[in-house]
Order: sequence, then C-alpha cells, then structure tokens
Amino acid sequence: ASTVHTFSSTLAVLLENGVTTAEALRMTERTIANSALRAAFQEATGRVLEGESLSAALTRTACFPPLVIDRLAVGESTGQLAPSLRGIAQT
Repeated sequence: ASTVHTFSSTLAVLLENGVTTAEALRMTERTIANSALRAAFQEATGRVLEGESLSAALTRTACFPPLVIDRLAVGESTGQLAPSLRGIAQT
C-alpha cells in the first residue's frame, strides 16, 4: 500500500503543478523503492508514452490493486486524473 500511496501522491503533486505527464511519470518512477515494481512502472510509462492510458498500462503490470486501476480510469475519463490520484493517496 505504501508504494501505491507514494506513486499516487507524487504523481498528483507533479501534475497539479504543471509538470508534463511524461516527465511526471519519469519522476514518479524514481520514487519507487522496490526494483520489481519500478521496472513494471517503467514499462507502464513506456506504454503511456506510446499512447496507452495510464490505467490500461498499469493493469498490464498486475502490480496495482483493481480498485486503484478503476479510480485511475474514472479520473482519466473525466479529465480529473490529479484529483483521482489524490483520492487514491488518501485511502
């Protein structure tokens, strides 16, 4: 759960402060201590940069709980990704 918290709160802060999605994902990746999770997130970042949604890319990693993925998907579809990330971080 701490990895999900770190990921979601870091990404939310970066996006809220005008950092591009690509750079925010790269910066967030560096905050993940677990090397296996970092590698999975790296792969997901690559998929996002190729045009896949963040929720779909993270689903492929099988490292994030379904509820987290669902909340990300809602945030993406409503244009409210940063607030969704904030909500995830608070749970």
